[in-house]
Amino acid sequence: YSRDSRGALKEFILEKAGKNLDCLFVTGDIISAQFADNEKKKKDAYKEALEYLKTMHKSIWPQDCEEDIAKRIFTVPGNHDVIRNASRESDIDGITKYYESHGKIDPSFCDKIYDCMSLYYEFERELRGEQIAERNNSFHNVFKTDKVNILLINTCISSGRDQEEGKLIISDEWLGRQISQLDQDHPTIALAHHSIDLLNRNEQRKVELLLKKRQVSLYLCGHTHERESNVVLKYDQKNILNSFTSGTLVADGDGKTYDTEFLCGEMDLELSEGKVFAYKWTLENGWHEDKDFGLVQDIAENYRTFRAGKVDVPFYECVNEHVEYETEDKGVVSKIVPHLSPERT
Repeated sequence: YSRDSRGALKEFILEKAGKNLDCLFVTGDIISAQFADNEKKKKDAYKEALEYLKTMHKSIWPQDCEEDIAKRIFTVPGNHDVIRNASRESDIDGITKYYESHGKIDPSFCDKIYDCMSLYYEFERELRGEQIAERNNSFHNVFKTDKVNILLINTCISSGRDQEEGKLIISDEWLGRQISQLDQDHPTIALAHHSIDLLNRNEQRKVELLLKKRQVSLYLCGHTHERESNVVLKYDQKNILNSFTSGTLVADGDGKTYDTEFLCGEMDLELSEGKVFAYKWTLENGWHEDKDFGLVQDIAENYRTFRAGKVDVPFYECVNEHVEYETEDKGVVSKIVPHLSPERT
C-alpha cells in the first residue's frame, strides 16, 4: 500500500505542479517506528528514503545539477528518527528538569541530543551534500532562497518517549538565534515535525512570540498523520501565522487507518497569501483531489486559502515580570521577562 502510493507520487506531482514547483518539504519521520530496534533496518530505510528523494529531485527538476537538491528539498527529523533507549529517557528527564529551573536547555546535553539523531543527520548530510547540524546547539537552521526564507525547526530535541505531547522543549533561545538571521524582505516558511500546541506550554508561548515578531507566514508540520489546518496566531483580526499539517505516506499502523495525503501550495510573495491543495491516495483511485479539504472554509474544492497579514503595530503587548534568581556563584541577577497580556493570549 505505502510502496504503491510512493511509487505513483512522483508522476502525480509532475502532472499537477510540473515546472512550477519550487521546493519539496518533508515534515519528519523519515523512517518508521517498526525499525526502532534494528540498526541495519534503520540504515537500510534511510538509504531507501535517500534514493527516493534523489530520484524525485531528478524527475521534478531535470535541469538542476545534483548539488541543487540542497535548495529544493528540505527535511526535519521526526520522533521516529530519534534513537530510543534507557539513556535517552534519562537525558529527557535531565533536559526537562534543567529547563524547568533555568528556562533553557543545558548546553552540556548537546552531544547527547546530536547522538540520538545521528542516523538522521547522516541521512541529511548525504541528501544535502553538507553538514548543517552541529554538536554546538545548531539544531534549528535557516536557509535563504531568492524568494523565501526556510526556517527548519527541530521539535525532537526532547522527544523520544510515549505521551510526550504538550511536554516538548526545543529551546526558544537556540531558535531565536536562527530567526535573527531571517531576511526581512522575504516571507518565511517554517518547517517542523510537531505542531506548536504539542510544545511545553511555556515554550509554546515563547516560540509563538518569536514567530510572530519575525512575521513567519506558514508553519508546516506533520506527526499526527492527519491533514489539518488552522490559524495559530491573530493580532487585531489579522492572521499572522497559518499552520498546515500534512498527512502521511504510511497507510496503516497501530490498528489505525491514517490520512495518506500530501499538501501542495502556492503563495503570492508580495501579499503573503495563497492556497494549499490536498491530495489523497486510495487503492481504487490512486492519487486524486481531496474534495473535502476546502469545506471548512465553505469551498467546494480541494484547497484552503491563507493570508498572513503584516503587522504595522507593536507585535505584542507585554507585562514586564521582574524575576530574580541566584547564579551558581550565589550572585543575584535580575531580568525582565515579557509575557503575553491576557487579551492577546
